[in-house]
Amino acid sequence: MFCFFIVRAEESLSPKGTTSIKVGIGDPYQIVFRLPEYDNKTQPCSPSFFISSKKIGFCSDVFMTDDLVISLLRLLSKNLLDDSVKTVDITSQTLQGILSTEKGQCALRALNSYEYSLIQIHSKGVNLGLVEKLLLDFENKSTVGMTLDDSSLWTTEAKTYEMWICSVVHKLVVHCDDTAFDFRLCQEMILLKADVAELLFPSVLVNLAWKSDTNIDMCHLISIKVQENIFVESNGLAKTIQVFLDAMNRLRSIYVTEQAASSFAAAKNEYGLEASGQRFEDLPEVS
Repeated sequence: MFCFFIVRAEESLSPKGTTSIKVGIGDPYQIVFRLPEYDNKTQPCSPSFFISSKKIGFCSDVFMTDDLVISLLRLLSKNLLDDSVKTVDITSQTLQGILSTEKGQCALRALNSYEYSLIQIHSKGVNLGLVEKLLLDFENKSTVGMTLDDSSLWTTEAKTYEMWICSVVHKLVVHCDDTAFDFRLCQEMILLKADVAELLFPSVLVNLAWKSDTNIDMCHLISIKVQENIFVESNGLAKTIQVFLDAMNRLRSIYVTEQAASSFAAAKNEYGLEASGQRFEDLPEVS
């Protein structure tokens, strides 16, 4: 499911030293994959969770963890104090959409009192009708413009990082679709604020990759465009390389966990794990 994104991107990382130099000196753990540790920030689902989630089709928490929604609300709350009327209006509309979802309401309750006081006024409780209306309004306002196969979208030439990340994530997010949290609710904010686009970027890619059975052509297209425009010598925006490496780490982490889930399920079937009360770690390795 996630392999295609990872493999195609890694094919373009050779020689690896060149990419490391272009990214620059930073936290090495941000560009070196580690096995998932099942914490809320880097790995939302344990193997057993994947097994149960497969029974209902997918695990929406893979796309948007509770911690990420909380971080998003905090980021948006700062924009409510912006000097720009346009920014405040779009932020308010985005908050209305997010807070009309169950995930948004859960995140709102997790905020401190000051943050809550800033944001709560935009909440009228869960309202899926409002979510649908906002998404329809976005669709009606959308213009054709650049498409994902347009090289001018992916190139970094003559662009700032902010221009690049906002335009790319905005074009990707309109293809997302998740009943628990629809990323499209944030599309106008993504186009306006680079920090919002960067925060959501890895989860947007995961959303698309998770449904690669139906998005196979899109996944192939994204991988090709990344290979041609990001992991190349001519790319002068080192930060674009870093954000893709971060996103690849997220994809790898979920892929490894999904594979572990398959072994976990096999062990349950073979050894009767639930009935015996044994832990998966105590069982013989399953090939």
